[in-house]
Formats: sequence, structure tokens, C-alpha cells
Amino acid sequence: MTQPDPIILIYRSYLSTALDVGPENLPPLEMTLISVTATPMRISAVAGFPNLLDMRFPRRDFDLERFPGLSP
Repeated sequence: MTQPDPIILIYRSYLSTALDVGPENLPPLEMTLISVTATPMRISAVAGFPNLLDMRFPRRDFDLERFPGLSP
């Protein structure tokens, strides 16, 4: 039996005063669906960050094109 692909949730927060500007958190948070429970009247899901140790830090690349002050 093979494991199904994980379900990735993307969380973007918006300010009510600037909905047309875009999300407030860039890059948006990515979470993995951990568990789901269902009853005839309700579905509940839990999402989290199970792979935090595998994430790169910092997430942004500091290159000379975006940060010319790094040049010797």
C-alpha cells in the first residue's frame, strides 16, 4: 500500500482595509494536513508544520542582484 500525497494548505492573511493590495504575509504560510475527523454534521481538520526541521533558513536567498551591498 502506498502513502497518499500530503495535502498542503496555504494560509494568507489580509487586512480588511487593504483587500485589493494582496496578502499581508509574504511568503504565505504553508501547512500540511495532519488529521481529519468527520461526523454527519461536522468536518474538522488539523494542520501544522511537521517538517520545520527540513525547511531552509533563511527562506530568502541573499544574492547580489537583490542585495548589491553584499558585494566586496
